[in-house]
This record gives sequence, structure tokens and C-alpha cells, in this order.
Amino acid sequence: MNGSVIMNLQQLYYFIDVVKLKHITRAAELNHISQSTLSTAIKNLETELGVALIEKSGRGIEITEHGKIFYKYVEESLRSLNNGVKQIEELKREQGLVVKLATTFSLGSSTLPNLISVFSKEFPQVHIRIIQGTNKYINKKLLLGEVDFVLGRLAPMPVDDNIEYKSIFTENINLLIPSGHRLSNRSEVCITELKDEPIILFDESTGFKQEVIEACSRFGFYPNVVYEAVDNGTVAALVEEGLGIAFIAKMGGINNDKCKVVPIAGNSMKSTVCLYWSNKYEKLDGAVELMKFFKEHYSDVEHVIE
Repeated sequence: MNGSVIMNLQQLYYFIDVVKLKHITRAAELNHISQSTLSTAIKNLETELGVALIEKSGRGIEITEHGKIFYKYVEESLRSLNNGVKQIEELKREQGLVVKLATTFSLGSSTLPNLISVFSKEFPQVHIRIIQGTNKYINKKLLLGEVDFVLGRLAPMPVDDNIEYKSIFTENINLLIPSGHRLSNRSEVCITELKDEPIILFDESTGFKQEVIEACSRFGFYPNVVYEAVDNGTVAALVEEGLGIAFIAKMGGINNDKCKVVPIAGNSMKSTVCLYWSNKYEKLDGAVELMKFFKEHYSDVEHVIE
């Protein structure tokens, strides 16, 4: 045999069947091809190798010594190749069950854990990989197809024709007030009473800042922002030190000795948390399951979290 090998996989599979059946016609029927097509494939193999692989014997065929030797190696090679294909398919299946979900730091420490817990009980085979960052960062990840979903607030929704979203629930926004403050023991506080109060905000990277500003503007003032922070812990710590009042959604880790959670009168401020995805990119099995789960468990009826 001179030069490069030009035989193809299909020829090798044909050869294996011919050897096993010891019959050209039956091997052709098995592969749904004509007898002449199969004979040509075997002849091309023999030409490439420079030896006869089969020879006629009455109405059937016999495998030559060269054919028996070649069969042994072809069988081993194809078995190894098939095992490799199976490994790749298994890896693809496992990777298809990994879902990349991006969210902000504030939602990641408050809302996301419960959602993942509920989902994982129903779909334990799906693994959720969490990516956290600023609102701008996670939205960019979604637009580039680097994550499957974004869990974010409705206000800073990414603008793109391919982006769709599902409202998960609506949160009532409360106030976090330092203990001893004149408003800390109230059963509720009207937003207008905060006009001259120092306010601590989640910064714009969280997607929450604009909602607060818009709420205050509806009541005729711009909040007196003294500090901005990215995460729940920092916002709570600033309030605990008496540095201002914060607008908060659901959050844990509050030191009730140093600050109080007080409702806003009439639940006049709410924030909607949504699941975003892009229709531009294919959804693998795990992502399909997660999307199906949220669509089924969170209908268009508004779920309000106190």
C-alpha cells in the first residue's frame, strides 16, 4: 500500500458485516444497499491494501488469511471508536444537564437559594452553576450566550429582540431602619416621610437603584442618597451603624437589635423578580427543564413575597 490511507469508515463497517455473514448479498441487504455497491466498497478496500480480503467459494465467500488478519484489527478499531463516541455522547448528556444561571450579588444571597432548593428537589439530575456579578455583567453574559438564564429585576431588563422573560414573583419593598431612630418603632412608614432622611441604596449594578428612585419620584422627591453598596451585608451594616435608612427586599442576616424592618405604607413599593433567557441560543436538556419548571410553577398570577 503506497501513499495515504483513503479507506473510509463505511467501507470498514461493510467489510465487518461481510466477514460475519460470509455472504455479499445478505450483507448488502443488512445495510440497505445494492450488492454491486457493497462489492465495489470491498474491492476498493482490497485495492487500497494491495491484497485480496475475500474470495468466492461456491455460492458463498471465504475470508482470506489477509482478510482474517485485517478483520481482527478493524473490529478492535471500530469497537474502540464506538466506545469513544459513547463517551462523547455521555459527556454531552451530562453537560446538557448543567445550567448556567447568572444573578446579582443581592439576589444571589436572598432569593436564589430558595428557588434552587425547590427546583433541585424536583430535578436532582440537573446541576445549576451560579454566576454572580453586576447587572450589566450578567446581562452581557446572557446576550453573548455565555449563560442560559439571568435571574434579575424587571426594571433593568436587557433590551434585545431575542430576550424573553418570565415573572417569578413580586416582592413588597420594606425599609431597614436603625434601632432608636424616630421611625423604627412605627408599624409602617409612608415614603414621603423619607424626603429628608439619609438613604442607603443598592447601587445601579444591582438593578434595584432605579426602582427606588422611581418610587420616590412618584411621591415628589429624589432620595437623599448618602451611601451605595452592592451586597445585602454591606447595606445592613451601614444601617446598623445608624448611617441611614435602606430600601430592602427580602434579605437575611439582619441584626434585629441594631435595626428594624418596617413596611412601607400601603405596600406602595414593589419589585418584580424575573427569569430571562435568549431565544438566539439552543437550550440543552437541563435548561429546558428549568424553563419548564418556572413556567409551570409560576403562573401569570402575581406571587407577592412579604
